[in-house]
Amino acid sequence: MNYPIIYDKLDTAFLGYGLAILENAKDVCIREVLNGEYSLKFALPINDSKWEYVVEENLVKVEGQLFVIRNISDAHGGEELLCTVSCEHVFFLLLDDYIEYLELSGNATGVLNAVLEGTAHSIGTVDIAGDQTIILEDQNPVKAINNIISLWGGEIKADNFDVDLLAHRGSTIPNIQFRYRKNISSINRTVDTNSLVTRLYVYGNDGLTIEEATEGDGKKYIDSQYIGNYRRPKTLSKKFDIDDVDELYSAGETYLKSVEIPYVSYEVDVIELKTLAEYGPLEEFTLGDECLVIDDVLRVNVQARIKEYERYPMEPWRSRVVLANFRPGMQYDLSDLNDMKNELITQDGSMKVSTAWFEGVINGLQNQLVASGSYATAEVIEGKGILFENTNVSSNDYGAVYIGPGILAIADEKIESPPTWNWRTFGTGKGFTGDLLLANTVKADALIADTALIEVINGLKIIAGSVEAKNITTEEAYISSGQIASLAASKIDVTTIGITNAQIEDLEAAKITAGTLNSEVVYAGEINAEQINTVGLAAESIYEPGSPTNYLELYTSIVGDFFRMTLYKGAENYFQIGDEDDDRVSLSLDSIRTLEIDKTSHEKLPQGSWDFSEATVTGLHAQWG
Repeated sequence: MNYPIIYDKLDTAFLGYGLAILENAKDVCIREVLNGEYSLKFALPINDSKWEYVVEENLVKVEGQLFVIRNISDAHGGEELLCTVSCEHVFFLLLDDYIEYLELSGNATGVLNAVLEGTAHSIGTVDIAGDQTIILEDQNPVKAINNIISLWGGEIKADNFDVDLLAHRGSTIPNIQFRYRKNISSINRTVDTNSLVTRLYVYGNDGLTIEEATEGDGKKYIDSQYIGNYRRPKTLSKKFDIDDVDELYSAGETYLKSVEIPYVSYEVDVIELKTLAEYGPLEEFTLGDECLVIDDVLRVNVQARIKEYERYPMEPWRSRVVLANFRPGMQYDLSDLNDMKNELITQDGSMKVSTAWFEGVINGLQNQLVASGSYATAEVIEGKGILFENTNVSSNDYGAVYIGPGILAIADEKIESPPTWNWRTFGTGKGFTGDLLLANTVKADALIADTALIEVINGLKIIAGSVEAKNITTEEAYISSGQIASLAASKIDVTTIGITNAQIEDLEAAKITAGTLNSEVVYAGEINAEQINTVGLAAESIYEPGSPTNYLELYTSIVGDFFRMTLYKGAENYFQIGDEDDDRVSLSLDSIRTLEIDKTSHEKLPQGSWDFSEATVTGLHAQWG
């Protein structure tokens, strides 16, 4: 069995059985996406004796490939308590390296070799042709490799610490068939026409068009053979680095063939027959392979390419592949846009063509920029997403906005060494959050913020760490600290609140500081106020202003069967009245009981010794016992 093997994070040889073999590992799954994710995930019983070796940053080997442990989480697997371990391929250790500045010219082999120089990784096979010039600044090698792909094209294949850059990964000949009831347990087909093109406007260098092309018909565009299948033409313009009109026309035809049919993908649950002796290598496939997908029931018989491959080395019947009639992905469109920038701007910075034409190209590309992926958390990821920067440090609007997989992040400062934006999460698929909200007026059903500086707040519910506001109107608010000029609310739960004027039906707080407090009911651990007007005041202690050792303490038993009120002077029990006894109320002075009053007859019963030597007594009635 291909059990996971654990190696120490400082190991460099990765020989033998390492620190431990995880023979009890379950759901061992490797997921790989073309030019994207390469990950490992598995579960391990919580009581497994090998847990001491399963720690973050240690390495795991499965199917001969090394992965870095990134995340460990607990979960129940039926009646068994399991921990899930998530890992990334060692290729992504390149995210930890840094490129300050590189300006390179030459072929892809030389550029990739320069990018990997000084890292733990080495260049493998490169079969991409052509020379280019590229500038790489303030980025990690993974982002640099993405930029290489954008410029040269190609696909990355990671083999442990070796990095291949290939024109086409996998087989270009469909040697494998995925057939329902043979090696397919289920199939799901998706058809997408969002990026479909049936009319292509073609442009070359210096505004060259195809109107005079030998094979053309005098028009600036080429129509697809499928243009009649749709109500209106689906139009796009495309710029090529070509000076010859006939060569330009041929390039346009080739490109149109790649975008004139809908994007079709097949998500297929497969049984890997290569593990069976009677099939063996004849049924072996890998990421990037061209394959035939056949389902007589769905009337599917197409050639498509494996762009995602999810496999279970210990359970080959659980594998899943996603196949598609592969068309240029986002990196190719960005490459096109970059080429246009190089060609459209002259040495003096002026534009070679009209801005209207350029805007048309951008509009066409906007329709094609679609990126997706599977991520454990929504966070800023180098080399992914879209970055907008204002790099003028003297500007009041200096900062950056990042739009990425499931996240919108903002930053207004950079962190040194290496210089990078200090990102703050502003929004995810769960909603928008922030450490600072600046607004004149906010109207919301629910407002959640660490700090809010707002003139007027109208909301059903407010949850905040700190609030400074002139006016708040709300049904319910939870505030850690507040400086509020005027507050009208049905209920407030706060830790500390400073209020100039408040009209509140129900107030619960650990501490209240107020000029004037008007409320029907107040529950507070501590209140500091010049004036309190309330129907019901619940407080444990009431202090003399400026004298924390002089205070009145009120106490009622949990079941409400007696009460006690104590006046402390200099933190000492000075005077106390209470009804701890079932039928009497007692008065004490300096902790000495001096008088009891019968609750029924109201008879006064002196306690202890009374000194009348300095008193004038009339009508004395005494009973000697």
